[in-house]
Amino acid sequence: MSRQLKPRNSTAVFISASYPWVNTLEWETVYDWLYSDEVELRKRAVGRVAAWRARVSVPLCIELTADLVESGIWELQQYVKGATEQPLTLMYSMALTR
Repeated sequence: MSRQLKPRNSTAVFISASYPWVNTLEWETVYDWLYSDEVELRKRAVGRVAAWRARVSVPLCIELTADLVESGIWELQQYVKGATEQPLTLMYSMALTR
């Protein structure tokens, strides 16, 4: 004899978590962009995390990852220009000391 599952009572209270991303697909996309080999996708990911920061509180690990990726992008751009290392050192230091 098999049991059939009945839907939950409509008066049940559900606890919903609040995340900055709209759905899991958006989060997975931004995650893939952050770890992409393409600089343009990493820039897009950093921009998306910045938009999330403007709306709500973002988990620290995501903020840190975005800050490190942004520092890496800046490093690539400045390396081509031959800039000094001091601003880069400060960017990495600020990301890591949070």
